[in-house]
Amino acid sequence: MGCDIHMMIEYANVDTQDGQPYWSSMGGQYNPGRDYSMFELLAGVRGDEDKAIVQPRGLPEHKSWQANDYYDGSDDLHSHTWLTLEEYRHVLNRYVLGDKADQIVAEGADRPAAIAAATALAWTGDRYAPGYDAVLAAMEVFAAAGCKTRLLIAFDN
Repeated sequence: MGCDIHMMIEYANVDTQDGQPYWSSMGGQYNPGRDYSMFELLAGVRGDEDKAIVQPRGLPEHKSWQANDYYDGSDDLHSHTWLTLEEYRHVLNRYVLGDKADQIVAEGADRPAAIAAATALAWTGDRYAPGYDAVLAAMEVFAAAGCKTRLLIAFDN
């Protein structure tokens, strides 16, 4: 039986009266493609749990109404987690660069530097589906606009 990913981008540009970010969803949930190597890096799903960039942390307490409806309403989803923009960048860089990504992150390099490093290493393996870059691009747009942004993730079997 296959496993698929269910992602939702959330962003917040205002806070509620109690000081919590008011989260909104960008368009609901989507699946950028089945990729077990990516699932392993995102949450340790379908692979070595220790290879997850961030160990699954469940869903945040405060989330958009769309996320509440979608994720809380499905008993078929598992391994819920969420990532910041920086954590998601690290996952994509690790996918392409392997352990070299950790050095780039430690050196404080930005995404263009990571892309240049990947090109310099002449990486020739399979690349993840472009939908994962589309997720990154959307998150970067929200961040550039001054919004907080994060990626909610769950899996099915």
